[in-house]
Amino acid sequence: MTNLKSLAQANFGGGFEPPTDAYSVVGGNDSAIGRGALPNFEFAFSNLIGLLTVVASVYFVFQFVMGAFNWVSAGGEQSKVQKAREKMTQSTIGLIVIVMTYGLVGLIGSVVGLDLLRPANVFDTLIPFIP
Repeated sequence: MTNLKSLAQANFGGGFEPPTDAYSVVGGNDSAIGRGALPNFEFAFSNLIGLLTVVASVYFVFQFVMGAFNWVSAGGEQSKVQKAREKMTQSTIGLIVIVMTYGLVGLIGSVVGLDLLRPANVFDTLIPFIP
């Protein structure tokens, strides 16, 4: 394999400097090409999980407050109170499912022996099958 960073830095009438060394050789040997991509993937994956958790939490709060508002404004009408109570219950169940899913992924990963919440470690230990 060629050293991609050296190729990118070759002077072809003006030169080119790569914006990051994340996908270049780490440690100076060709067998380490791309090792910098794994932490970047893990960072993006972690941020995606965090973003989805925050969005789900904000959605829970919105649905719960709307259910509470509907309950207060029901005016004693039993059907409206029941709908509001169901909305609040379902939003609470949804939040519990989100939290339990995160814990379940961690539990399954520890049982199987893979650290699914830190995928860079999993990808780093994979060995390609070459027949």
